[in-house]
Amino acid sequence: MVRTRVSSREFEVKVSLEGLDLGRVAELLERAGFRYVGEVYEEDHYVDLRSCSNYRYGTVLRFRRSETPSGTEFKLTYKGVVESTKVKAREEVEVPLPDGRLLEVFRKLGFQTIRVAKRRRVYARGELKVFLDLVEGLGPFAEFEMVNPESEETLLREVRAVLRDLGLEGRPLIVGSYLELVLGASSHS
Repeated sequence: MVRTRVSSREFEVKVSLEGLDLGRVAELLERAGFRYVGEVYEEDHYVDLRSCSNYRYGTVLRFRRSETPSGTEFKLTYKGVVESTKVKAREEVEVPLPDGRLLEVFRKLGFQTIRVAKRRRVYARGELKVFLDLVEGLGPFAEFEMVNPESEETLLREVRAVLRDLGLEGRPLIVGSYLELVLGASSHS
């Protein structure tokens, strides 16, 4: 039986950590009470859906290959339209895949894909997850995420407190996805 993650609302924001040592930021997170969960390499392939007749701007279909010390996993994720401008809040539906062959099916059908890859360290405290990401072509980021929080203000309050604890207050919050950042960087090259 294939288990589909029930539709949820994921709220997230990012902060660039350009010029900072990720190891030092990790130490500060642990001192602030965050628990190290693990490390993963994620390679995402986003399917360009703009040629579909019923495409809604902002919806995303993502194939993900995740590599951890315990093995490799594949997932297909639908991401709905972003519902907020203060944080990235959107519906997600995720389905595990047995392997990466479904991506080839989409390519054979003529869909273009855009690749985004990152090495990610995962930390958690309560309902808040912090991902220390080193994104190919973009550099280091901290991504803050909560699933189904009471409100976007709940996430923002937590993020501001963590940034203060880390001595990073004043860094601008980024609402865009890594896909949007990669596309923006490639259009400026």
